[in-house]
Amino acid sequence: MFYNIPFKYTVVLLHLSARLNIIQVEDMKKRLSPFVEQSHIHIILDFQDVRMVDCSMIGFLVMFNRKLKVNHSVLTLRNLKGHAKLIFDTLKLSAVIHIEEKKNCNMIFIDI
Repeated sequence: MFYNIPFKYTVVLLHLSARLNIIQVEDMKKRLSPFVEQSHIHIILDFQDVRMVDCSMIGFLVMFNRKLKVNHSVLTLRNLKGHAKLIFDTLKLSAVIHIEEKKNCNMIFIDI
């Protein structure tokens, strides 16, 4: 379920680690925490190079998504494939987090 919210800006996080586990959760928290309190932001995490996702990262993404929704912001996961796609499909996380198959060419990329 993706809402048509007019966003102030879009943040795209590219080049995630190939393995998203408990070690990367702390790094993701530091990089993304400034956006939690802001409203009307669209955050896109590009999983193009991600091969493995563990339960600590899934827990973080669900919790982060919940915090964003409070401030009318949206988290989108893009380009899931392989193990990562299998995990998200098995847990039916597309009902909670917006998952996008193709890149949207209208995005402005911000290096954070």
